[in-house]
Amino acid sequence: MTSNVEQTVHTYSVFGNVEYRFTDQLAAHAGLRYSSTKRDASNCVFEQPGPNPLGTTNEIGQGFSTLSFVLRDAVGLPPMPVAINQGDCYNLSVDEFLPGRFFSELDEDNLSWRAGITYTFDNGVLIYANNSRGFKEGVVSGPSASSNVQFAPAKQERLDATEIGLKAPLFDRRAQINLAGFWYDYKDKQVRTRINDPFFQQLETIRNVPESRVLGFEASIETYPLEGLLLSLDASYLDTEVTNIFLTVGQKVDFTPEENLAATGDPNDPTRDYQGSELPFTPEVTLIGNVEYAWPVLGGREAFLGGVAAYRSSSNATFSTPEFQAAGFELPAYTTLDLRAGLRSADGRWSVMAFGQNVTNEYSINAVFDNNDQRFVYTGRPATYGVRVSVRH
Repeated sequence: MTSNVEQTVHTYSVFGNVEYRFTDQLAAHAGLRYSSTKRDASNCVFEQPGPNPLGTTNEIGQGFSTLSFVLRDAVGLPPMPVAINQGDCYNLSVDEFLPGRFFSELDEDNLSWRAGITYTFDNGVLIYANNSRGFKEGVVSGPSASSNVQFAPAKQERLDATEIGLKAPLFDRRAQINLAGFWYDYKDKQVRTRINDPFFQQLETIRNVPESRVLGFEASIETYPLEGLLLSLDASYLDTEVTNIFLTVGQKVDFTPEENLAATGDPNDPTRDYQGSELPFTPEVTLIGNVEYAWPVLGGREAFLGGVAAYRSSSNATFSTPEFQAAGFELPAYTTLDLRAGLRSADGRWSVMAFGQNVTNEYSINAVFDNNDQRFVYTGRPATYGVRVSVRH
């Protein structure tokens, strides 16, 4: 069983931006953008040509699609009124089985905007506040579905964002501190999730989460305590949540009828409400520390030694709540260490560097996905060493 999706997208937009300085210290900016997008798509599901267990052939001896018969029986339809050859596209609605591709369109427009203000003190400290609304275009995914209703597109995603922050040079600009706090309010956030298929059980596709939010803080410090020595630290904190009812199929194939009955009142319905879940792939804490020492050598060149340590706390590859946990989809916390040493020109136009990435050979899991009865786990790269040469004109 194979599927594909073909899309044609036409996008038109007009935008404008204005900046105004009230004083040498106080400035403001604002912008608007109108966009219109039309997306035409066609989905195709077909069975790869090959041996036909049913032995059914047409007038030229080509095998009919075995799955085309099985699919109709799986959803309770009578025997197929039309024959679909292997390798040909077909789609199944609630009451008919059709040859050819399934066509759909997504016609959307939006008005995005951004406004902000900054104030710079005499000592160089800058404070700012921004508020914006942005959109991400809708998408059409192509699961190997048995019903064309499963080809429904995910509509555009809306993000309302508020951010306040500070940028402060310190100690005669030998140090820089940046602080920011932000609130993201999502409507119809696009996520990779699952649908329930009467034939294939559970299929991954892209759907909309009606309402969700992100509360976050970021901080960074960069300092040069000694000549040639750079120390920096970046830290972020994220608190995410699905804030309204979100019904979707959980990342678990073996729901028992009792579990289904308790959750939905239907022993055959594996959907769950994941309101209150964190958003997938959002570690709560991220820390990145960098150190480098550089010193001059003969010919105006510069030698350097450095390293980066990075920590990411645990997260999850899918939706999970205390009531409906997604066992096997956890992304455990991990720490990596990268090292580097090299030589570069004084003007930075060329450099030669030996590097080691993940020198402690830390095992990490970056993603977990299911595909029918298969589970794929994507891990980080093991310890890797090499030499990099860079030249800029």
